[in-house]
Amino acid sequence: MSKPSAGLSIADLRALYQAVILDHNRNPRNRRRAEGETARARGFNALCGDDVSVSLALDAEGCVADIGFEGKACAICTASASCLTEVAKGLDVAALTALAARFEGAIRGASGWEALAANELLQAFAPVSGFPSRIKCAILPWRALTEALSGSEQTVTTEGL
Repeated sequence: MSKPSAGLSIADLRALYQAVILDHNRNPRNRRRAEGETARARGFNALCGDDVSVSLALDAEGCVADIGFEGKACAICTASASCLTEVAKGLDVAALTALAARFEGAIRGASGWEALAANELLQAFAPVSGFPSRIKCAILPWRALTEALSGSEQTVTTEGL
């Protein structure tokens, strides 16, 4: 696992991880299609069977007015998609694309978790970085989001990670 963010110990991150993953898996937020959908993309992980679609509606200024996800996935993927929808609302395309890159960079160990210090929901995924097979589960909805934001409707995968 990469070094924890300032103020959070590894034990704190593990407790946060358990609380967030359990809560967002049992009670996923925005598990539905986005109202007024303007973009949509699907992510599929053939290795574990996670299959998740992210849909969003952008307002006239290019900000996320609504976002949702659908599909069948493991607890980490479901929680990641749920948290994604919670943090995305109101962000513009550039900010959301940058956030997705920071999240993936942090969870893959390419950058530190300090880049996500302002977002406790996303920091909760720090322990996942210690389990390579689970990294794919956590980033799959984010990859689908990035694909939707690019205007493509192709199915993305986590193959090759």
